[in-house]
Amino acid sequence: MTTHAGQASKRSMLFFLCVIFVLSGAAGLVYESIWTRYLGLFVGHGAYAQVLVLVIFLGGMSNDVRGQLLTAWIVAAERGSPTLRSSTR
Repeated sequence: MTTHAGQASKRSMLFFLCVIFVLSGAAGLVYESIWTRYLGLFVGHGAYAQVLVLVIFLGGMSNDVRGQLLTAWIVAAERGSPTLRSSTR
């Protein structure tokens, strides 16, 4: 059973995490605008700079996904998953 104090603690933690999430997103938007401005000066046009920032961002996201998949594959292979064991031979 959770007490009233425990529920209040969970609510405050959830609120804190939501605030951190919003601040993180705001910081990301600020950095994106700064990079777009600087790249606009470098490439000569704002649209090209925006596309470049978007491509770099999505490239980083795909790299994270590939890293997670590779890590999951390595962990499963170390645990002796029969489907991965046959593909590594």
